[in-house]
Amino acid sequence: MGYRSGTECRAALLDVAQELCSTLTGVSSAGVVRCVGVSGAAGGYVLDVETTQGVITTSTQLAVPQIPCDENERVADLAELWGYGLVAVLGVFLLREFVYRLVRPQ
Repeated sequence: MGYRSGTECRAALLDVAQELCSTLTGVSSAGVVRCVGVSGAAGGYVLDVETTQGVITTSTQLAVPQIPCDENERVADLAELWGYGLVAVLGVFLLREFVYRLVRPQ
């Protein structure tokens, strides 16, 4: 089991937290927002966020969402697609053999 970060599935929640922290910078109506680090908390991680408006800096913490996912999801999808492809190739081969051996000689 892993944790979803955008469209990707990460094995550890810490990886998700660090990725969220690296993307959390910008300017909002509250001022300049930036992530300064990741801290452990009960049941997960929190992002340490600083908001600077003029000379006033405010520190807050945001909880990292824990959205579960399966990190082998992509492999399972590819295996299923490969199986469908194998059945399709086998079907075409059998149809060709049927036409060449039974229909064509007549």
